[in-house]
Amino acid sequence: GKQEALEKLREEYERRMRDDVSEAVARDSAHKTRIFEAKDMQAGELIRDLKRQVCEVKTAHEADRRSLQVALRQQREDKALLEASHKQVLSLERGAGVGRLQ
Repeated sequence: GKQEALEKLREEYERRMRDDVSEAVARDSAHKTRIFEAKDMQAGELIRDLKRQVCEVKTAHEADRRSLQVALRQQREDKALLEASHKQVLSLERGAGVGRLQ
């Protein structure tokens, strides 16, 4: 009877050890899963942040491009006005005979 009782104790001990080990493995696995999920979330946030930054840069670039276009158009208009007034001055000078006094 003593031998059987010892055998039973040993089996119970081994079963508990196996349970403890598998519980620890399960906890470790759950912990790793949580870490991966957290990393995924961080990666997702990072990606969203980068996308937002890219959008901001694109928006700023677009605004710069538009203001550049406006400035160029203004420059062309100014140049056209300048040329027109220059032609007027030339024709006035010709009309007054100033252009012949070279």
